[in-house]
Amino acid sequence: MPPSNTPESNEERSQWPGQNFGHGLAAEARVDANEPFRFRGLSTQPHPYWRVAHSRTASEEILYGSLPTPSPQSDQYRTAEECEVPWPIDWQALDYVDKVDDNLMCSICRTPFDLPVSTNPCDHSFCRPCLDQYLHASHGNSLSSERVPCPVCRTSLDHSGWAPGNAHSPAEHVARPSGRLLLAMLDQLTVKCPNNPRLCTWTGPRSTLLQHIRSHCRFTKVHCVSRNCTQLIVRGSQSQECQHFDTICSYCEADIVKAEQYEHLMLDCPTYIEKCSTCRDRVPRDQMVAHQIECWQQPGECLYASDGCTAKAKRGELQSHQLSCIYGQVSLLRSSFAQRMDTSDSLALSNRTRVTMQLQQLSTKTEDTHVRMRRLEGEVRALSEENRALKTALAEQQEKQLEAMSFNMGPAGPAAGGLLSELDSRNTEMLQYLHDQGARQFAMLQNRLKPLEEGHHDLNGRLGSLEMQVRWLRSIGRLQQRQNNLGSGMNATSQASSETSVAARDGVGEASSAAGAAAERRLSDQMDRARM
Repeated sequence: MPPSNTPESNEERSQWPGQNFGHGLAAEARVDANEPFRFRGLSTQPHPYWRVAHSRTASEEILYGSLPTPSPQSDQYRTAEECEVPWPIDWQALDYVDKVDDNLMCSICRTPFDLPVSTNPCDHSFCRPCLDQYLHASHGNSLSSERVPCPVCRTSLDHSGWAPGNAHSPAEHVARPSGRLLLAMLDQLTVKCPNNPRLCTWTGPRSTLLQHIRSHCRFTKVHCVSRNCTQLIVRGSQSQECQHFDTICSYCEADIVKAEQYEHLMLDCPTYIEKCSTCRDRVPRDQMVAHQIECWQQPGECLYASDGCTAKAKRGELQSHQLSCIYGQVSLLRSSFAQRMDTSDSLALSNRTRVTMQLQQLSTKTEDTHVRMRRLEGEVRALSEENRALKTALAEQQEKQLEAMSFNMGPAGPAAGGLLSELDSRNTEMLQYLHDQGARQFAMLQNRLKPLEEGHHDLNGRLGSLEMQVRWLRSIGRLQQRQNNLGSGMNATSQASSETSVAARDGVGEASSAAGAAAERRLSDQMDRARM
């Protein structure tokens, strides 16, 4: 059962009986022999502002719940006819339910016609107020005060029989009322009530709008029933006595005017009890959004709708469906593959980073080695030059000694010959030492460069292996993309294994046949684990 304090529709709001209200709603009394009278309204307790005439009987108090209808002869209260206010309707500001045909739109105000008239010479239709305003504005600006151009085709409109001081409408001199067909089409347009759209949800033909506002709409402003009150009140909240006094909302305890209590409850009160549109539970208005998020009767989509599932049901029934949804299994398989791909990408990225760092370190070491080699080469060249200088000096010294000895070769001949032989032996030893020193320096440089060359070749081999692994991982990613697009189940998985083997062979086209077979075995093992 829906809560009794919530109108089911606009029709229910429009059927409030007898102008009797409690909390702004039509409170209907219920007679029970075993209980004191209660309202079927906002509360099960008697309303705090319930007023009873001392001259009433108990049955009258239960049936009406307010003072009797004042007599028309009373000077204190207005009659129903006196309370009505002849509100004008702004036809150009109406909100239409459906899109209006352009042929029913006025070319001046760009809204559906209001009192349409058609010009005599060119038969173009306009709203009569729009055409009057146009003729008034064009009368003083036109070169000929008796002729103005048509707003559409610029044909001259003769209104010589009208002057600005004339009480008649200028449109009467240049146009005639439009045909009945156009009027009938305008009357059939579906419009919304121009009163508060959050309260009155009435829609109907435009021809019945005036009757709805002035006779039926419960949210049209009317005069207060008291002649001493000059304020207005909506027709639905009107009572047998003045409602313009301060009171307190029984829900949120806010200070309000009794005449505006219904609008407050229906629009502004945060703690007003409303019913959920799905489970029909009574929930405070400020908690309705949170309730609808958690409501088990609220319709929703399957958790795997993004994977292709089109099932829609109540939240309470979706849980059992999601446990057996085939798209859920596909989603788990996709998540597993995505996780593995992320892991592989992370591993490849870390390996690439590590190899890059190693290459940078090797490059730095190679540059240092080149610097040292250049420095050693300079030292070798310096030693060679020094060796040549020593050889030259030694040769010169030997020549000088030979010249000196040639003059003194007498009895000292054998001693001088021994000295010369000793000098020759020392010279030979010095030359041999220099030659050995150069050979040792060259061998030392060769030994230092050999590990660097081997490390360089090893890094090239590792980079080639990493490139093969990256191509293989990319082929797995392309396979997974094809599986997602096809939405295939187990058959698509077996087909993907063959495609993956082909992609693996393409990615490692330069590898040996044994390496290609090993890559296919690894891929098939992964597909088998994914099925499990």
